[in-house]
Amino acid sequence: MSFKETDIINIVVAGTAGQGVISVKRLIEFAAQKAGAERILGSEIFI
Repeated sequence: MSFKETDIINIVVAGTAGQGVISVKRLIEFAAQKAGAERILGSEIFI
């Protein structure tokens, strides 16, 4: 699968309690940085 520079990719990671979701989010952000992504936005929402 290949992506263009202008493509927007949304990833939703859901879980219950603990650090697992936050750790996975940070790994995805790190991988995107290594792949050369210019803008990476991440957030956590606790309900």
